[in-house]
Amino acid sequence: MPRLTRGPLRKTIAASRRRSPARQNDRRGVCFLDREGSQPRLTEFCSINCWVSEEKPLVSATTKGAHMTNELDTSSWESARLIPISGMRNAEEQERRATSALLAVLSSVEEFGLAFAKPYGAMKGQFDTYIETIFELGDGRRVRPDGLIHTSRGKRSWTALVEVKTGSNELNCEQIEAYLDLAKEQGFDCVITISNQIARIPGEHPVEVDKRKLKKAALHHLSWSRVLTEAVLQKSHRGVADPDQAWILGELIRYLEHPNAGAVDFRDMGEHWVGVRDAVKHGTLRHSDKKAVEVAGKWEELMSFAVLRLGRHLGTDVQEVLTVKERKDLSIRIANIVDAMATRGLMPGGIRIPNTVGDIALKADVRAQQIVVSVSIDAPRTGRTTTRINLAFAPVEDKCTQHSPRQLGSAVQIIHVGSACQCTEPAVSSDSAR
Repeated sequence: MPRLTRGPLRKTIAASRRRSPARQNDRRGVCFLDREGSQPRLTEFCSINCWVSEEKPLVSATTKGAHMTNELDTSSWESARLIPISGMRNAEEQERRATSALLAVLSSVEEFGLAFAKPYGAMKGQFDTYIETIFELGDGRRVRPDGLIHTSRGKRSWTALVEVKTGSNELNCEQIEAYLDLAKEQGFDCVITISNQIARIPGEHPVEVDKRKLKKAALHHLSWSRVLTEAVLQKSHRGVADPDQAWILGELIRYLEHPNAGAVDFRDMGEHWVGVRDAVKHGTLRHSDKKAVEVAGKWEELMSFAVLRLGRHLGTDVQEVLTVKERKDLSIRIANIVDAMATRGLMPGGIRIPNTVGDIALKADVRAQQIVVSVSIDAPRTGRTTTRINLAFAPVEDKCTQHSPRQLGSAVQIIHVGSACQCTEPAVSSDSAR
């Protein structure tokens, strides 16, 4: 057992004030001694004495507080987060926090920043982000965009103004046009708006602005659902090289998924849905009904949201199936939906998933209260008719045997056999869904 000698405590080390088992009446502490040969050497002293060992320093035992920590139940406690949710008092503070969180992660996570800004012309490089930047236009107006993104590489640079809305707040046309004027005067590349408004057609902006203001600066829109989808795809499927940056991106995903963040997904079919639905059921809906046009627009928004959610789940670039004319002109797409509702009682849609056998066709049958999902596949072109049918549907039948009748209902229905065969999953009514 080491020999104990009496020695003073070093000033630079805080004493733990632990009582020694050998002498209960004395205060003890941790004492680390500089040694020269076999003798301890002390350079700074204080008046408190303690028992120390010549062979090794006396290390304090576990304190009472540490024992308490091990016994505490922390299951109901909220963990400390990089981007806190609590404490938001109003919509303005909600928007400011969402803007700051998004732009900070854009500049911190290289892969996510590039995936976010590259479609709008940004080059690879370090992103510098700012919030609530104040500018004065040539006519004296003062404008304050919610954020600004800047990057440069060599002699090239790219700058975008950012306008953010959260919750039910919608973008303002006058405000966006003011930012387009600012981008033109300052030579910025584009204006990016972010809100819960979902663009009905990819590339279209939910707010109509003066087309003349788009000659010098581009206007782009992202829904919060799209931002969340890009973040999930980057973290869970494409990958982030740096583990710390991956954790930071995960904190943004956690924040955006919280209801208090104001980044909500698709809400409902609008205030006119019930009236239009009843008119479709009774066969009294007219093509010129403005309420039907609004419901058709909501259906298109729902399709866009479904595409984003499915892509987020599968980790791939899922697209809505549209004709060339529909993609260029939103009014054509809306008119086609209204015509289908008035004549057939259907709301059609289509989803394209990369590397699959075919596009998914959706038909919401308003009269029957059913949603029919189908996929068309090419039938084999060799062999007899019976052989071709068997070869086409053998994989489908094998798949159906893996599920119970309660899950799939009746067998797969053969709609048409010819140059193409179509199989449809049995429609589920609203009553059975409940």
